[in-house]
Amino acid sequence: MFLTIEQAAALLHFAPGTVRRFAVAGLLPAAKVGKCWRFDESLLCDWLKRQSLENVRPCPSAAVKAPRIGKFGFSSLDARLEAQLAQPIAEKPSISRKSFVVVTGDR
Repeated sequence: MFLTIEQAAALLHFAPGTVRRFAVAGLLPAAKVGKCWRFDESLLCDWLKRQSLENVRPCPSAAVKAPRIGKFGFSSLDARLEAQLAQPIAEKPSISRKSFVVVTGDR
């Protein structure tokens, strides 16, 4: 089925001016019949599939190794953190009323 510029734009979700500009530049498969541009629907679908496959790229985060955290890491920082975590926690100081100061606006 052959489409007009408006129909091709609706199919591709482009503006009609963009479809016309792509057709003139030879980026879209199109034929000019007299003063009108005509587009084959199956060729447009194939073009769209090719364009979408060209834009597929592997995720860059998949190539990055995950940092080793916890007991499985072997860096000096890991060893120091493990040593800090192994130390017992000191007793909290007791809170007395003498250590608090009451601040008021009046005397």
